[in-house]
Amino acid sequence: MSIKHGFIVKNEMVPPTKGYIHHAGFEELYGSIRKARNTFNTMLLGSLAIPGMLPENVNPTNANHLVGIIWGDTKSQEPVVDFFSYQDLNGWPGNPTVYSWVMRNRNYSSDKYITCGDGLILLGMEEDLRRRVSKELYETTNVDLIELNRRIRGE
Repeated sequence: MSIKHGFIVKNEMVPPTKGYIHHAGFEELYGSIRKARNTFNTMLLGSLAIPGMLPENVNPTNANHLVGIIWGDTKSQEPVVDFFSYQDLNGWPGNPTVYSWVMRNRNYSSDKYITCGDGLILLGMEEDLRRRVSKELYETTNVDLIELNRRIRGE
């Protein structure tokens, strides 16, 4: 698999947020980058509206920044976003605490997984980028998708 698209969420109602669209279930559930991005944004805003329903200590409104990976569960035909909230950052770049939760079909899901292996590679590259650039540049820059997908393929 691979990551199809990366984007920056521009919404003053949410902490700085980066989104990535995974190929898994993309064609079956979304069919277009626009639809996947709209679904991502709906689930992001839903997460902010229900912090009491999220796992203990997860409060996305307190995040320094968020990263989300949207994909489609082709078995259940549900849109899914794996969210990661970077919090407790004292100074830049610092060493944040990272919390995670999953939104499935616009609702909080108690799924026990965090993300897939591709997601872990992506998060590692995000953290590497975050530590090498200024806060302002980090919040407006996605990881290099060519390099990311090369690493996902094991090249």
